[in-house]
Amino acid sequence: MNGAALLQNWGVAPTASVWIGGNNIRARSEIEAVAESLRGLPEHPIDCAFITPNAVDEASYFAEKLRSRLVADATVWVAWSSLDQDGLSAISSGLGAVGFDGIGDVTLSADLVTLGFRERMRADKAQ
Repeated sequence: MNGAALLQNWGVAPTASVWIGGNNIRARSEIEAVAESLRGLPEHPIDCAFITPNAVDEASYFAEKLRSRLVADATVWVAWSSLDQDGLSAISSGLGAVGFDGIGDVTLSADLVTLGFRERMRADKAQ
C-alpha cells in the first residue's frame, strides 16, 4: 500500500501532529517513511500516535505515557506482527485495560498490521 493510502486508512490529516515511537526499529522505520513529515514538536498536542513495541506490554505503557498529550479524538496505532494473533489479542486487552477502545486495523506491510485505538472519552478532554 502506498503512503497516501496508508495515511488515509489511518485517518491522518495532512495537518496532523504525529508522534512515532517505540523499540521495534523495523516497524518504526516503515511508519516514519510514510508519516515523518507530519511529526509534531515534543510539547505539542498529538492528533495521531504510532507505537512500535518489541513487547506486548510496551504498547499500553507508551499509550499511558502519551495520554496527557492526546487531543480529544486522537488515534493511537500499534504496529505488531500480523502472524502473532496472541500478541494482537494481548495488545487489544492491554490498551482496553488502560482506557482505550479498538477502532480497527490497517495492514502496514506483508507481516505487520497496525491496530487502531481511541481513548475512552474523559470529561477533561471533551471540552
